[in-house]
Amino acid sequence: MEEKNRYPHLSPAWLAIIGIFLGILLAIAAYSVGRVLRPTPILRGAMLYPPVPAVDFRLQGVDDKNYSLYDFRDQPVLLTFSCIGCSQNNTLMSTLVEAKQLVDRDGHRLKVLIISVDPLKERFAAFVELIEDYDPEFLGLSGDQKEINDLARSYDVFFEIPIGENKNESSVALTSFIMLVDGSGNWRAVYPLRMAAIDIAADIKILLDEE
Repeated sequence: MEEKNRYPHLSPAWLAIIGIFLGILLAIAAYSVGRVLRPTPILRGAMLYPPVPAVDFRLQGVDDKNYSLYDFRDQPVLLTFSCIGCSQNNTLMSTLVEAKQLVDRDGHRLKVLIISVDPLKERFAAFVELIEDYDPEFLGLSGDQKEINDLARSYDVFFEIPIGENKNESSVALTSFIMLVDGSGNWRAVYPLRMAAIDIAADIKILLDEE
């Protein structure tokens, strides 16, 4: 006895729908494989390979609002440490300003976060005034001393604040860098303070092209 066909005859319309669905699945698979096999871009800064998740934090701005690194997902971030009494401020700020201008000029957005290693409220307020003179969009952040100490160590930043020094004196010993964090929250590269801004901007554009 001949067994009946269990499946109804598929119309041309259904065959077309199935073909489109399979085509979409193949396209997604090809895209995923391409991302896996795509060579890692070479950055001009000191690369972290493989990239590592950047240490997140919750620190306060001068407006007393809390900010975390996660708040700036989906855009590249330049993160660094400084304070009102740091001698390298002029070099640092000039580099950050130029890098941000180069990125913004191409229609992209870059967030610059500068963590003050000196949490004293008066000195932090003066520090925020300083960085906003360079660019009003720079965000200065601070917290209690233990938070700052732990966060600085996690980014291999070392500093020493002499006790009783005037806030306007360039007396803070600080070994710091500029860190590049991508839009997924991964720490991708490190730059010395005297790194050419055009090289930092070039790396940021490479990361933007990955998205």
